[in-house]
Amino acid sequence: MKSVLIILMFFAVNCLKADDIESIRNGDWSDDDTWSNGDVPSTNDVVTINHDIILDVSVTTKTSISVSFGASLTSTTSSLEVKSGATLNVVGSLQVFNLTFYNGSIVNIESTGTVDIENDFTNRNNSDDVIIDGLFNISGDLDNGNGGLIVGTGEICTSGSYAGAGTTFGRIPSSEIAAGSCIRMSIMPIELVNFSAELSNEDVFVNWTTASEKNNNYFELFRSENGVDFISLTRIGGAGNSSSSLEYSYTDMSVPSATLYYMLKQVDYNGDYEIFDLISVSNEKLGNNCNLSVNPNPCVGKCEIVFDDCMDDEMKNASFMVYDATGHVVYTSLNKTIEQGKASFSFNVNNNLKPAVYIVRGSTESKILDKKTILQKNE
Repeated sequence: MKSVLIILMFFAVNCLKADDIESIRNGDWSDDDTWSNGDVPSTNDVVTINHDIILDVSVTTKTSISVSFGASLTSTTSSLEVKSGATLNVVGSLQVFNLTFYNGSIVNIESTGTVDIENDFTNRNNSDDVIIDGLFNISGDLDNGNGGLIVGTGEICTSGSYAGAGTTFGRIPSSEIAAGSCIRMSIMPIELVNFSAELSNEDVFVNWTTASEKNNNYFELFRSENGVDFISLTRIGGAGNSSSSLEYSYTDMSVPSATLYYMLKQVDYNGDYEIFDLISVSNEKLGNNCNLSVNPNPCVGKCEIVFDDCMDDEMKNASFMVYDATGHVVYTSLNKTIEQGKASFSFNVNNNLKPAVYIVRGSTESKILDKKTILQKNE
C-alpha cells in the first residue's frame, strides 16, 4: 500500500511540474506535433511561441506565455486568461476572442507587439502590472477594474466602451474615456519649474516659469480666499511650442486682507488642461513663508511630508490629507501636532495605495498647501 502511495505522489508531482515548451513549426495549439516536447502545453507550462500558431482552444496560463518577434498566436473564437502569478509577453502578434488579466499577473506588450481582441478585454480588480508599449485593438469593450493600472507608450483602441474605476493610460476612472476612441499615455504639454506669489504692500506679484511647452494655448490664473472657491483673474497666452525657458507674471492689485490661494491652469489647443499645485500668500502675517514639500518626489515606498519655514503658531494642529486624481480622500491625518515641522507616512506599505498621481494637502492654522506627488512602484 505504501509503495502505491509513493508512486501516486511521484505521478502527481511530475504532473504539476512546469515544463519549458517551444513551438517547432506552424500549426494548431492542440496538435502535439506543434510542440518541442511532443505534447500540448498545460496551464503550468512555460510556453514560447516562435511560429504562427492557431489557438484552436481557449487557454488559461498560470505560468508564462511569450509570443516572439515575427511569430503569432491567433484565433477569432478562442479566449486567453492570464492568471495571478502568470506572465504574458507579446513581441509578435496576438489575436484572441476575449482576453482577461487577473490580479497578480504580469503583462508586457512590447513596442513591436500587436494585440487584437475580437470581443472584450477585462483587466480584473487590482491588476496593476500591465504595460502596453505596442498596439492594443479591441472590437468590443474594455473593462479596467477598481485598482487596475494600465501604463505604457503604446496605443489602445476600442470599438466599444471603456468601463471600470481603474487607471488606463493616466485616465481615472477608465469609464470616463469616450467610447469608440483611441488613447495614448497622457503627455504633459508643459514643464513648469516655478510658480510663486509675493506680497508687496497691497498687491501680489504672481510669477511662473516653464522649461518647455508643447501645444500650449494659454494659462488661466485663479484666486481664492478659502482654497476651495476660486475666481478667474486672467488668461495669458502660451508660447505654443518652445524648448527654452519662458517667464510669465501677473499683478493682483488691491488684494483683500486674508490668506490668498492661487491656482494655475494650463490649456492646450485640443482643450485638454492641467491644474498645478496651489500656492498661497498671507496678507495678515508678513514674514510667514510656510510651504509644503514631499520627499522624495516621485515617491517609492515611504514618503516624508515637510512643512518648511512655518511659524510655531502656524503648526498648531497641523494636518495633512492625500487625494487621488478623482478628488477622493485616500489618507488623512487630522489635528496632529507635527514635531519640528515634519510628518512621515508610507503610501504603499501602510495605506495600500497604487502607483499613480496624488495630491497631498497640508493644513496649518491659516494656510492650505497642496503638492502633487507621484507614487512609483517599489521594485
